[in-house]
Amino acid sequence: MAIYKSIYKKLLAAGTAAVVMASVAAPSASEAALPFDDVPEKYLSSVEYLNSNGIVKGTGNLYGTNDSMTRGTTAIMIARALGLENETAPDAGFPDVDGQYTNAVNNLSYRGIISGSGGKFLTSKKLTRGDMAKILVKAYNIPLNVKNSPFTDATGAFADYIDAIYAAGITKGISANSFGATNEIKRGDFATLLFKTINRFGTACDYDPNSTVNPDPQTINCLITEVARDSNVPPEIVKAVAEKESGWVQFVDGNPLKNSNGDGGIGLMQITNKAGYTEQQLGYNVKENIKAGVNFLTTAFYDRSDLPKINNHDPKMLESWYFAVMAYNGIVPKNSPVVQATGQRNTLAYQELVFDILDKGNLYAGDPQLETNIDKLDLKKEDFQYDPNTGTPIKFLKKSYQLNAADLTPSTQFFKVGDIVTYDSNRLRAIPSRSGSEIAITTGSRVKIIGEPMADQNSKSANHFVWYLVEDVNTRKIGYIASPYIK
Repeated sequence: MAIYKSIYKKLLAAGTAAVVMASVAAPSASEAALPFDDVPEKYLSSVEYLNSNGIVKGTGNLYGTNDSMTRGTTAIMIARALGLENETAPDAGFPDVDGQYTNAVNNLSYRGIISGSGGKFLTSKKLTRGDMAKILVKAYNIPLNVKNSPFTDATGAFADYIDAIYAAGITKGISANSFGATNEIKRGDFATLLFKTINRFGTACDYDPNSTVNPDPQTINCLITEVARDSNVPPEIVKAVAEKESGWVQFVDGNPLKNSNGDGGIGLMQITNKAGYTEQQLGYNVKENIKAGVNFLTTAFYDRSDLPKINNHDPKMLESWYFAVMAYNGIVPKNSPVVQATGQRNTLAYQELVFDILDKGNLYAGDPQLETNIDKLDLKKEDFQYDPNTGTPIKFLKKSYQLNAADLTPSTQFFKVGDIVTYDSNRLRAIPSRSGSEIAITTGSRVKIIGEPMADQNSKSANHFVWYLVEDVNTRKIGYIASPYIK
């Protein structure tokens, strides 16, 4: 799936935990629309996202935006967000916890996320904003001891936790110098803080490495994005290569996809060079298969001196990867950029087909299409020496190519939290999907990225792009943008 909620899983001993991921069903277009009448635009993205993923609920057509949160209700919602509904844990021993609160409190207590006072949990007590800061830090492992916040009330037991969520960009406080640590937190503000935290620290790919069922397209999208970004390779490049190689397929009837021509290609990336990997890894672990493919691309891009370079060989520019993509399939005559006999562009060369996929981007009709300028490379048959009648590798006689700077196409899937970009559309989405409610902004607005890249909430979507949670610099409106609209 494409929306990810972190859950904790017991490892070797009580109290030891690691974050893994659990999925929630993506809503249909009709289900995604927010069913509440009391949610102003300020809270729209937060409440719609959490509601569409089953984390928060309301009563009838009301969410209760201005109502205070109790500790018991908070425990239930945090447990849902962490995917703990079906987990079991030892009894926490609080005499004032029963019924609907029991499982959530037991699980959160067992994992050290919540605690009580005087032997009780105080289920009905109102939650303070300071309490919320502490819960978020513990639930999502937000780094502590980062930098001091400007809040004069970030003192005492909650000081480090308030500083942590401020440093992470999750809160601006209730004013420039006040967090409102002792104030009761309202359901609207609770939703915003939890929503921002999930987008910043609770995103990861919902992937079971023990499954032999082919992951849905947006799990593949997520896995490739994660591995490629970690390796400084544009995710767009890897996604196009994977589509050319396998159509984003790892398994067929429970068995690893094998190349029908017998060249030994395995799985999603059709890896044939198995150095450093076992066939078991490549065949049954999708993420390891992607890593192997990305490693081949990075070796071709960074280490090979025989391949030509384009401009300053900037890895963030998609055109820079043309010859590395060629090498992925082989620097053999069939992949020559030009046909030796005619000097015409070889449109059937592997790298040309991959860049065709890249340019299509599998975007929705009417959306901006990614258009690289690889066709503007001045390629001549004299640049390449080879015998078209043999499989002898091509010799590259020209080692450098130049495109106009304006013709280089930067990846839009490399952005980080804190980056400010220009958004070429007049609306944000309340969830990372076209089915989300629209939030109007001005076309060309500058927006700040405040969340990690996410795949589409519609798990069946075949699109290669990602979504970012952003905040409009001028209006402070919050919502998701699709990467192709970033300028």
